Amino acid sequence: MHLCGLTAGTTYHYRVGTGAHMSADSTFTTAPADGRPVRILVAGDSRGNASTWGEVIQAGAAEAPDLAIFTGDANDLGSIQDDWEAWFAAGKGVLEHLPLMMVQGNHENNA
Repeated sequence: MHLCGLTAGTTYHYRVGTGAHMSADSTFTTAPADGRPVRILVAGDSRGNASTWGEVIQAGAAEAPDLAIFTGDANDLGSIQDDWEAWFAAGKGVLEHLPLMMVQGNHENNA
C-alpha cells in the first residue's frame, strides 16, 4: 500500500478490513516537518521467538520511536501462519501506532 498526500506531524486514524470484518480504530503520526531528528527503532531476527520479540518491541516503544525497521527473519519459516499471528500478537499495542518497514529475510522464504 502506498499513502500519498499526508501532512507532516499529523495523526491519522485508520481501520483495516472489509465489510463486517474491520479492525478497531488505530492511529499513526507522520514524521515532523520541523527538522527535528527522527527516532528509529531497529530490530530483527526474532525467528519465531514471539516472546522475546514482544519484549523487544515493548522496550523499544518506551523510547518513543517515530518509525520501526525490522531487518528480517521474523519467523523460522515464513509460510507458517501461526508464527505470523504470534509475531503480530506480541507487538499488539505498539504495531497499530508505529509505522513499520519490514525487510524480507531468508527465513521468510518469499512468504
